[in-house]
Amino acid sequence: MTADAVSRAPSRLWTKHADQVARAAGRAIWDAAESVPDPLAAIAAARRLAGDLLDRLARTAATGEHLATCLARGDDGTPGLAADLAMSRRDRRCLTDRAGAGTTFGALLLLGALTGEPIGIVLRSCRDPCHTVPGHQSAVRGWLLREGYAHPLSRGAIRTVVGGRTPHPALPDHPEEGTRYEKAYSLYPPGDEA
Repeated sequence: MTADAVSRAPSRLWTKHADQVARAAGRAIWDAAESVPDPLAAIAAARRLAGDLLDRLARTAATGEHLATCLARGDDGTPGLAADLAMSRRDRRCLTDRAGAGTTFGALLLLGALTGEPIGIVLRSCRDPCHTVPGHQSAVRGWLLREGYAHPLSRGAIRTVVGGRTPHPALPDHPEEGTRYEKAYSLYPPGDEA
């Protein structure tokens, strides 16, 4: 899996303003749903898929603090959309659950599930201290949501998207010292994979 689908044009305009992302995602979701015979059923199915994906991401994350970023490319002439979701996992508890599906992050997952367009997911995980503090230790992984399935990105692909010569403009700036880029793991149990 390559980083091409997530970072096709790094110089492109992106917006992370929550209100703008929510409005644009809402319009795109409804536009996509109107093209099917039963729009409400299509949105409900996409919502279940997005919620399930968020559950899988939260359950498989290691103990520590996490920042998940969802990236949706815009159409020609419109900015791409990006949203962050902070997650905290302590022992077997995860402080983010299906409630996260109601956020702008969840709306972008829903958009990808409904339209089938590729959506990038970047997860920056760290142990204390937080990933925004110098001296941190963090791991970065990524997935590409396509056709209802989150495909793990390779170590090289996620490094290209996040920490390459031209990092993705929608991702938060983080100190690179102490950052490891790792191949993403499957979010699905054996036999449940596509």
